[in-house]
Amino acid sequence: MICLAGLILCGCTYYRVRDVPTGKEYITDNYHLNYAGGAIHFTDLKTGKIVTLSSSEQEVIPADVAKREIASQKD
Repeated sequence: MICLAGLILCGCTYYRVRDVPTGKEYITDNYHLNYAGGAIHFTDLKTGKIVTLSSSEQEVIPADVAKREIASQKD
């Protein structure tokens, strides 16, 4: 039971999304792909803005790294 509760609390996956043409990076915990157009749509957790990119790369990052980057942006 305790083990299951730990999994639920730590279950969030974070992604670093990079805009290929500009190199700008975003952090999100959820994104949607538009398969017809190839675009990605997500909310940037650093700014709270909704972002759509036509050319991007995504990578999974550890929660502590994501939270640190989000906090540093809001300072």
